[in-house]
Amino acid sequence: MDRLTWQRALALTGVLWVALLILGNDVIGQAGDAPQPGDSLAEYSRYYADDITMRSWVAVGMEIAGMGFGLVFIAFAGTRLARAGFPCRLATVAGTAALAIKLGSGSALLAALYRADDGLDPQLLRLVSDVGGFAFVLSFLPLGLFAIGLAAAARELRAVPRWVWAWGIAAGALLPVGMPFAVNGPGSIAMLVFLLWTVVFSVSLAVRQELPQGVPLPELNGQPAAAG
Repeated sequence: MDRLTWQRALALTGVLWVALLILGNDVIGQAGDAPQPGDSLAEYSRYYADDITMRSWVAVGMEIAGMGFGLVFIAFAGTRLARAGFPCRLATVAGTAALAIKLGSGSALLAALYRADDGLDPQLLRLVSDVGGFAFVLSFLPLGLFAIGLAAAARELRAVPRWVWAWGIAAGALLPVGMPFAVNGPGSIAMLVFLLWTVVFSVSLAVRQELPQGVPLPELNGQPAAAG
């Protein structure tokens, strides 16, 4: 595999990140069936006693794999756009922090799944579910900074079309605004906008011809750069 093909494959890990998260959480995992804040303790007990199956483990595994691809994508984008300076470093730190929040909350969920057959206190089960839900909400802030930083870096280097980086800045700004409404509310739309943008940005990086490495635009060795 030549260098350009390898770079394009790495760029597409952003698509895998989003696809596996959606498949694991919403399709196979059927997140809508899980107890929601405000449900009775009996509902939490019933869910962990009756609804945890091999399908649940597959769903969790897909989400974890998706976050693994997310880390690869963040590292690749951070390397690819490193010459943009601070915006790229902001994106790398913020994106990593967002995934760390989600992975950290996932350990509590895995423990609850593992011990579900032993019978757990309903209040503990509700706490575990709430930790996962609020980790999702807290991730809005670093993911917003990630999108804004990555879009700004891509703008500086003309790495993607103008509408793609503009969408990224808008999506990043929308995420923190949606935080108060993210639990069973319209704030989740902000996350959907971000995920769709991540797919578009990933594909844009993959299909784009190889970027000039380490040279700030609009000039490259005295030659005008091509329009983005």
